Amino acid sequence: MAESVSPISPHIGDGLTSPLSVLTNRALRRYGEWNASTVDAETQSLFIDLANEIVDDVRGHPYWNNFPELEYYVSSEDVRPVPDPVMIAGLLAKFAVNQGSNKWEKYENDYYQRLNQHLYYGATGGSMPLNLQVVRR
Repeated sequence: MAESVSPISPHIGDGLTSPLSVLTNRALRRYGEWNASTVDAETQSLFIDLANEIVDDVRGHPYWNNFPELEYYVSSEDVRPVPDPVMIAGLLAKFAVNQGSNKWEKYENDYYQRLNQHLYYGATGGSMPLNLQVVRR
C-alpha cells in the first residue's frame, strides 16, 4: 500500500505535515509581496509566534479532542500534527493581520473554513452529520 503524502509538500516530513520553515516559505509565496527565498531570522521568529497562535486555535477547537497533545513550535524546523493546508492558511491570515494588509479578511475567512473542515474530517471521517448540543453550566 502506498504511503499517504501531503498534497502541499509530498517530499518533506512524515508524508502528512511539513516543517514550519517550508510552510512559512509557501505562505510568503502566496502572500505575494515577499521573496520567500530571502526570509531572515526576524521573519522566521515572527512566523514561529504566528504558528503558535494557530496551535492555540487548534487546541481550542471542539474537533481537536481526538488528536494527540499539540505542542508549541520552538524552532522553524519543528513539525506538528496540523494539516499543511490549515497551517498555510493560518499563517497567511495571521501575517496579513500583522502587516495591516487589506488581504486579512479574505485570508482569515479561508483559514477558519479550512480549520473547521480539516478538523471535522479528522475527527469524524467526514461521514457523521453535525450534532450540536447546548451545554448549560
